Amino acid sequence: MVPSPATVGVAIGEGLEATPIQLAASFAALANGGIYHAPTLVRHADAGERVVREDTARTVMAMLEGVTGDHGTGKAARVDGVRVAGKTGTAELEADKSDGAYYASFVGAAPLDHPRYVVLVGAEAPRDRGTGGQVAAPVFSRVMKRALAR
Repeated sequence: MVPSPATVGVAIGEGLEATPIQLAASFAALANGGIYHAPTLVRHADAGERVVREDTARTVMAMLEGVTGDHGTGKAARVDGVRVAGKTGTAELEADKSDGAYYASFVGAAPLDHPRYVVLVGAEAPRDRGTGGQVAAPVFSRVMKRALAR
């Protein structure tokens, strides 16, 4: 599903809701130079439709590479020898606000020069278990490394 015009331009942040597949599909559109393909579970892709200008998608992906840089929140998502772009997420769970539980995530694409894979790792984590960069980014790195090796 393509985001409605009302949601275009809204930054990722606390208070916004998206399913993991929606988040991964949106990230894949950026990694694809702005072309959206509906997610599938089999090896078939539609022709896609442009939902973001190509230059905008490339600019955003270049910015998201900084998330895995030395000063980024997702540096644990790095894959040796491969350029990775991604975004960490840490959101308090509505139903569990009283005990501080949250959802920690990392979504990213690699290799950045010609993205082949988008991986989203999410975990419901208790308050003392860490953020998306601490909990999900290292798992992303291991999964992406294996995917790229195939």
